[in-house]
Amino acid sequence: MAGDHAHHRAAERPPHGGAEHREHAEHGEQAERTNKKILLIASTDLSHYFDAPAAEVLDRRVVDCVTAADPERLLQIFEEYPEGERGRFVACGGGPAIAVMLAARARGARHGRVLKYMHSGQISGDNSGVVGYLAGALGSFTDVH
Repeated sequence: MAGDHAHHRAAERPPHGGAEHREHAEHGEQAERTNKKILLIASTDLSHYFDAPAAEVLDRRVVDCVTAADPERLLQIFEEYPEGERGRFVACGGGPAIAVMLAARARGARHGRVLKYMHSGQISGDNSGVVGYLAGALGSFTDVH
């Protein structure tokens, strides 16, 4: 599985892992408005190789941005770190994720929802160096609290 994951990651991001650029986010704002229903998907891991308590604190920032449907805040968090460290401290596919959040909003999404958050230690039992994962949805939900 680790080999598959590495191959999947290599196809998704630049060779210098975590090198996220503002241009990714700007592409999200250029979403074409049509009457067609579309599904936008972004895939990324969250923080990498911190112990579980530290990872949960770092990942909570992304969870909060998704819940608030706030791509601008997520971009601000990214830009707090040097490009080469953004993947480790925030999310390795964060630029594309921000772009999808912006595109969803351009298509009318107003709410965010975290469907599931976990880190690898919750599966493996090794909490010394975990990777965070999040599944989320953006849309205009009628049952928002």
